[in-house]
Amino acid sequence: MRFLLAISMALAALPARADVDLIEVTRLQTRFGEVQVIGGDIDQQLWYDGQFLPLNVAQLYWIRGAWGLADEAQDWVLVSSNHMGNMCGGFENYFLIRAQAGSAQVSPPIDACVGVLDLRVYPGRVEIDMGHADLTIARETISWDGTSMTRTLVPAATQPVPGPGADVTRWIGSGSAQIFQDAGERARFGTVMPPEAVQQLYEVVSLGGSVMQRDGWIMAAGCRPHMCGEVHGAWAIRIADGAVAAALARPGRTWQTYGQAGDPVFVRWLAENTN
Repeated sequence: MRFLLAISMALAALPARADVDLIEVTRLQTRFGEVQVIGGDIDQQLWYDGQFLPLNVAQLYWIRGAWGLADEAQDWVLVSSNHMGNMCGGFENYFLIRAQAGSAQVSPPIDACVGVLDLRVYPGRVEIDMGHADLTIARETISWDGTSMTRTLVPAATQPVPGPGADVTRWIGSGSAQIFQDAGERARFGTVMPPEAVQQLYEVVSLGGSVMQRDGWIMAAGCRPHMCGEVHGAWAIRIADGAVAAALARPGRTWQTYGQAGDPVFVRWLAENTN
């Protein structure tokens, strides 16, 4: 039986980016000892059962949960190191801790920017699914037994290219990058762009407004956070036939264009979004 261990403090809500139920506390009692965040408001360390864990000082640490199997002599704790900035929502790394009577082992760092999708406990090991920045990767599954760690990339499923009409207008009002999380829409953009350009477009419109409708097209534009003056892009899909237009900014206030980028509607859209 897998169970989530009792905690010693009230819970705080986590961002929706984590699909598994995680917590955010500074003390947590496992069956074998207590994990605790030590330090002031910043520059914190982690403590287990009377000794510091072998982790660097971080601006912030949060304990995210603990899991175990009833018949095993260990619990698995997930912690995160965090910073005061806004890159990756303040996340730096996740660490797994194998908590045993009188000792604990800490895993190598796991990039926390992509978020936790799921966590599973098996005899002698814990497995965690992480999101992935590459759109063609559904998740990265990380397995750790307290000593060795393995990482497995799971490819994203493919989907056929969606049609025109309602398949296009369904994106009106969504975020500028949300469409690229759909495998079918990535295939649509892939009819006019190489995969690396689709990935880049997704990244460079990650900070943008909502998808809007204009003159028979849906369209959006955006930029990469912290680099908006230099790295930005725009895209559009014609409602009548599903044709794609896209552009990536290039140095010198120019654009690398794809598909139906010469359509007057899209040309005007680019002009509005040229810094």
